[in-house]
Amino acid sequence: MTLNLLNLPHDVLAAIFEYLSVPGLCALSCTCRGMRDMIAEFGWTDYLRVHPPLPSYSLEKSRKSWDARTIARYEYFTECHWETGNFVARPLNTPWRTKLQPTLAINSSRLLVAAANTLVSYAFDSPKPRIRQEASWQLSDRFTSLTDVTSLACTEDPDVYIVGMWDGSIKRIEIHPNNRPAPSLSVTTTYQERDDGIESLTCEDNYLLSLTAAGRATLRNLSSPQNTSSSIELGARSWTSYLCTSASTPFAAFGTSSTSPLVLHRLLQDGSFAPDTRVHMREIPDRPASSACYAISRAPPAAPWGASPELLVAGWYDGRVRLYDLRVASRYHYPRAPSPTDDNPDPPAPAPMLRPMLAMSDPWLYDPIYSVACGGGAGAHIAAGSARHGVVCLWDMRYAQRSGLSVHAPGNDASPVYKLELESSKLYGITDRRAFVLDW
Repeated sequence: MTLNLLNLPHDVLAAIFEYLSVPGLCALSCTCRGMRDMIAEFGWTDYLRVHPPLPSYSLEKSRKSWDARTIARYEYFTECHWETGNFVARPLNTPWRTKLQPTLAINSSRLLVAAANTLVSYAFDSPKPRIRQEASWQLSDRFTSLTDVTSLACTEDPDVYIVGMWDGSIKRIEIHPNNRPAPSLSVTTTYQERDDGIESLTCEDNYLLSLTAAGRATLRNLSSPQNTSSSIELGARSWTSYLCTSASTPFAAFGTSSTSPLVLHRLLQDGSFAPDTRVHMREIPDRPASSACYAISRAPPAAPWGASPELLVAGWYDGRVRLYDLRVASRYHYPRAPSPTDDNPDPPAPAPMLRPMLAMSDPWLYDPIYSVACGGGAGAHIAAGSARHGVVCLWDMRYAQRSGLSVHAPGNDASPVYKLELESSKLYGITDRRAFVLDW
C-alpha cells in the first residue's frame, strides 16, 4: 500500500517539518507543487518557531518586511558563513584626519558613532539590510579635548541617548528623525559631574550608571522626577562599567587598574549601592598583583552554559578574556580575615574573590584587550578587540576544541579597537581612524 505524503494531516506534516533543516525543506519543496505550497504556507513558519532568529538591531526593520522563507534563508547562510569564517570587512567612513578615541552605540533605530565632539548617525534600511549615513552633528563649537565625547549609552527610547564628555558632563540628547531635510538633534538634560572626565556609561531599565576616570561611580534613576542618585568611590583609575538589573540580585561591575581590577557591587531595590557587598576578581585570585580590566560584557545569549544574566565576560591587560559565573559557589574564594588588634578590635572581613570559569587568548597576541562583545553566529560567539594593530579575536563557545580566529580591522590601523558591538550577522567596531563592520 502506497501512502501519499500529501494525504497526511497538516499537524503531522507540521511535526515533520520541525525536524527538517533549511536544505531539507528546500529539497522537499522541489518535489511537487502541492508540497511547495504547503511548505510555503506553514513549513517555514514552523521552522522559525523551533529555530527563532536571534535579536539583531540592524535587521529588525528588514525582518518586519521579509516572509518566513527569506528570514530562514538569511539565517541559514549567516550560520554557514560563521562556520567557514567567510565574511566581508569594510569601513563605514573615510579616515579621520587625526587619531581619535571614538566610541559607538547601537539600537534598533541606528548606529551612533562619536568622534571628538561630533556625532554621526547611520540608519538601517529595509527591506535590504543596508546601513547608510543619516546625519552628523557637533555637540560643541569649542574644539578642545574637554568637549570630546568619551562614552555613549542607549535608553529605552530608540531616539534618546546619553552622552558622556571628557569635561565631566553627561548630556541627554534626542534625535528627531522625521525633520526635513535632515534629522535634527537636541540636548534635553545635562547632568554635571565633577571636573573628572566620564570614562563609561551604561543604561538599563531606566537606570544610568556613570563612571569617571578617577573612580567615582554614580547610579541614577532616569524615570525619577527627583533625579535621585547613589554614588561610591572605587579609589582607582577606572576604565569600564557594566550594569545588570535583570539578575536575581542586581549588580554593577567595574573595571579598574588596581590589585583587584574587576570589582562587583550589589544593588538594592531602590537603585542604590548595597554596603559591603563587593566581590573582587583578579587574574590569579591568590596573587594580588596589580593589573587592569578594560572591558566587561554579558556572556553570549546562546552559549552551552545558558543565557543567565549572572555570567560576565571581561577583557584584561594580560591579553586574556575571562568568563565568570556568579552562580557557582565553588568558584568563590574567601580570604582569611585579619587578626584583631588594639586599634582595630573588629576588622571587617575581606571581600570574596571569584575565580574565572574559562579563559581565552590568542597565543600570538600579547596586547591587552580593550573591548569585548558577545553574540554572533548562533548567539554563541565572543569577540575581543586588542590594544594594538586593530586586531579582533573571535571564539565560538560551542566548540571548545576549535581554535579561535583573529582578523585585522579594515585599513590595518595600528590602533586599539576601542568598542565592539556584535549581532547575529554583523560585528561593528571602531579604531582611532574609522568605524568598520565585519559582515557575515
